[in-house]
Amino acid sequence: MSRRKGTVLTVLIILALLFIWGNSALSRAASDTLSDAVENTMSAVGELPGGGGIKTTLIIRKSAHFIEYLVLGALVMLRLGRNKKGALWAFLACCAAACLDETVQILSGRASMIKDCVLDAAGAAVGIGIIILITAIRNKNRVMK
Repeated sequence: MSRRKGTVLTVLIILALLFIWGNSALSRAASDTLSDAVENTMSAVGELPGGGGIKTTLIIRKSAHFIEYLVLGALVMLRLGRNKKGALWAFLACCAAACLDETVQILSGRASMIKDCVLDAAGAAVGIGIIILITAIRNKNRVMK
């Protein structure tokens, strides 16, 4: 990997972490307001999953956890290397970030949940898996040509 690509990926990882932890540092009221804004935007586009209300808010919040860590997992995997060792370290780094994320929520007066760490880890694993899959397909296509 070139030095420039490594620097860009590092900056993107830092920005992703700031975004994730910044959302976790929000007060309960601010977090609720943000979730409501997302729900209102989604309802303007079409029918909401869960039919709206508390069920929809839960789906939005849990989807956000998963997607944030999917992106983080993919970025960390790209930065650390597209091999088994890189995948393991990327996953462990994302799990550590998830645990810190839940700690930030405690400090901001919100609930911390182990199941959110598991959901975050699942998102990271999918992101890492996507990078592994894309790499395998690209390598196979290179060999076939």
